[in-house]
Amino acid sequence: MRAVSIAAMAVGTASAANNPAYKWGHATYTYGPLLCEPDNVCAVVPSCNRAGFAPDIEEFNTATETTTDDFSTILSYGGDIEFWSGKGHPDGCARNPYASTDPTVCNVSVYFDPNNLKAAQAYSEVQGVKSITALLDSRMDGWEQIKTYDDNDYCQFGNFYPDLRNLSNVSMQKLADDAAKLYCANDIIDGIQVDLEPYHDPYTESLNQYVSPHVCRWLRPLALFPRCGGLADFLPMWFLCFASLCLFAQLCGPSRQEPRGRGQQVQLPRRRPPHWPWHLLLLLRS
Repeated sequence: MRAVSIAAMAVGTASAANNPAYKWGHATYTYGPLLCEPDNVCAVVPSCNRAGFAPDIEEFNTATETTTDDFSTILSYGGDIEFWSGKGHPDGCARNPYASTDPTVCNVSVYFDPNNLKAAQAYSEVQGVKSITALLDSRMDGWEQIKTYDDNDYCQFGNFYPDLRNLSNVSMQKLADDAAKLYCANDIIDGIQVDLEPYHDPYTESLNQYVSPHVCRWLRPLALFPRCGGLADFLPMWFLCFASLCLFAQLCGPSRQEPRGRGQQVQLPRRRPPHWPWHLLLLLRS
């Protein structure tokens, strides 16, 4: 919910920084505008995210001489995952038993808008900020919601929602690798929050599959886990890696998914290691 970030930024003033009630907040969520063209709610355009909360964060962080109460970690919106059926293949991404691995039949893509990357960089340059976590979101049940609520596909985008249940093991691995290459190999992003909703049956099994043995391969070079048979082998499944890889299902991000329009997949430089010990923290909201 965007209210999470908005509420956090509402306290980003000098008076709030001096209020003892806010001495324990060390991270905050940031999003760009919900609509870049308010007069055309169906417009598919590049992100208009300009790191609008950066001045508030800077004001908060510099309001006192202490640094222990700074917003040192920023969770900045990155992009989403989309499944697009090819022309002439309306069911290309459906299970039969799995979505096609031919990208001309089913294009399984992860997006990171270049403007969101620029916003993340702007947040990383704010005084007191030491770590940036990118938000990767989607609604796996988006089409089911449309069918449930009057079959109202208002913008006529069709079913581009990423139902992970439709992916074979090979496709799941490719999606994880694509996300890792896009988000993790750079000098700005320190971790990913995977916000694929909802985290309940019948989506739980495929989501666990995505974030355990597949995503664990991303983390192996960071030596965060002594073994990589899956997160379930390391800690109970109600944990999940926060900041290096986060999942707050149904807690953060927009309430509905809008297509990012096959956004440009930017080539990023090599990543730096995470800054904070709590990158090891595992947390899952079931």
